[in-house]
Amino acid sequence: MKTSTTGAGTFLREATTILCVQPHPDDTDIALGATIAMLAAGGADITYLSVTDDAAGLRGRDALLPYGERVELRRAEQQRAARTLGVNTVLELGFPDAGNWSEYDARERIVDVIRSVRPQVVLTVDPWLRWEAHGDHRKTGFAAAEAVLLHQFPAAGTSPVDSSYSVEMIGFFFTDQPDTWIDASDFRHLKREALAAHQSQFTAQELEELVAADGHRGAIHGESIAAPWAEALRCMDPDALHINTVWNHGPRSRRE
Repeated sequence: MKTSTTGAGTFLREATTILCVQPHPDDTDIALGATIAMLAAGGADITYLSVTDDAAGLRGRDALLPYGERVELRRAEQQRAARTLGVNTVLELGFPDAGNWSEYDARERIVDVIRSVRPQVVLTVDPWLRWEAHGDHRKTGFAAAEAVLLHQFPAAGTSPVDSSYSVEMIGFFFTDQPDTWIDASDFRHLKREALAAHQSQFTAQELEELVAADGHRGAIHGESIAAPWAEALRCMDPDALHINTVWNHGPRSRRE
């Protein structure tokens, strides 16, 4: 497997516990589905945490279902996709999709999940992505990043702090500033299968268009590591999330 030369790709590949904090149940699958399948096949314990219920994003007749049925449908679809990729645990916060929910409330609950799951690596959406108009994405990325920054502070969250534990690296997907590229070409078929499990989100034509766009985007990312196809992240030491006047790459335990 080819990765970037920053060391973050190697650390991600060797991580044993990974938490993916996503706005909606399909976001990590779209951005990093092949990488997640590869990491799971390598033995990583992977947890998905979906911040919203995704009840607003259904298409066709599914969009006309009662609210509770839409939530249950998305939950079932995510479980199928997660099994396909080898994700161990699927959690949800249940905030309303495209709704008026609090970034602070999400942060507090993500802090508690971090303390419970104890991931080495947290992956989430890049809230600094230029022109990102979707509030669920912006709020999720900021809430997750701040939770990583504050999870060792007793005033954050509601659960006890273990001073012996800390997140070692955070990685942002859906980013326009990647520094880590993962050649997970051998797992692209599982990514496609996982995306197909989200049937209420895409028509058959839209799924084909999504897969085609993923192939094009992956080919561009692959050029950075001389690979035919890759998925991309921006990876950072958690200390770089505050007053970052000098860029600090890579995981905390590997910092030189």
